[in-house]
Amino acid sequence: MTSLSTSQIRPLTIAVFLLALLFLVFFQITKQIPALAQVNPFGEDPYDAVGSFGIQVTLVAALLSFLRVLRPYRTREIITSQYLLILRGNGLSVISVAVTLVVDLIAMVRYSDSWIHYAAGKILAILVVGIMILTALTGWWFSRVVRRLQEMTVIGEQCRKERVFTSMVLIVISCAITLAIYPPGWRQSLFGGIFTALAGMLILMILLAGLKFMGNQIDDNYEDVFNDLAAVWRGISDWIRKRATWLVPILDRLDAFFVSRSINLMVSWLNPRRHPWRMGMIISMGLGLGLVITQTIGEGLPSDPSHFLLVSLVLFGGEAFGVMIGYLLFGKYLGIYRDER
Repeated sequence: MTSLSTSQIRPLTIAVFLLALLFLVFFQITKQIPALAQVNPFGEDPYDAVGSFGIQVTLVAALLSFLRVLRPYRTREIITSQYLLILRGNGLSVISVAVTLVVDLIAMVRYSDSWIHYAAGKILAILVVGIMILTALTGWWFSRVVRRLQEMTVIGEQCRKERVFTSMVLIVISCAITLAIYPPGWRQSLFGGIFTALAGMLILMILLAGLKFMGNQIDDNYEDVFNDLAAVWRGISDWIRKRATWLVPILDRLDAFFVSRSINLMVSWLNPRRHPWRMGMIISMGLGLGLVITQTIGEGLPSDPSHFLLVSLVLFGGEAFGVMIGYLLFGKYLGIYRDER
């Protein structure tokens, strides 16, 4: 099996990670700065739902690849399947940004009157164009890196024609729904708003799921994210042991805690390699609860407890459902876990 060095794609992976962070900043300022929020046509669902889940996919994929190029390995080279996981994370992150920006652009074209006549709207357009240029340059860099690898091909180059055709059909249908078919009046009611948010999330997932049809297949001979985290911990522990010997007893206690019977039982029960649904449900519910807490801190407790409970359930359910779908779609694709059942 071919071995490759992470140094070949480290600069690209760092650039993708920085793009993901910049995209997060872009997403936040267009929603949080009042002048921009007032003229932001993609601040409403289904466009906002695409952005909300798109930024999560972007950050997770970029962070995984960033972790994998910086973590210590036993040798200076890694196997091809591990290299492919890094490329997958980079590719998914860049394409997630691109898909979200295209949807933002669709919203700006469809509702041009909401921003085109205002100074803040021109600033918003400049920000969108700027991040699109950076995304295009990063995507071009990614394609050049992939082309230089003799063991791999550009995404989609080796796939069957019918798979490419299916993916293109899904993209066209999704964009058509977003641009011309979806009635904006539906989001005015409670259930219409819920359905609109779910529609935006599903559109994003359909678009990104096309990657699974166009990428190269890899075997199960790779280290998943739990191996990555263990390697990071070993690297940090070794570094501290060499430079701060007074912390060695604390590190020894932590090592003993990590291999204790109670921790092993918990890890065995949650182990996504054997029980992928359990870990997925824990992560999705945790992020759903985190969204509710964040929203409550940001907006404060409403005077009507029943309204607060309803809104919290909608936020929790929507986030948990979206995260679970993403986990099931991309858990193995990104090497978050490998199947050992």
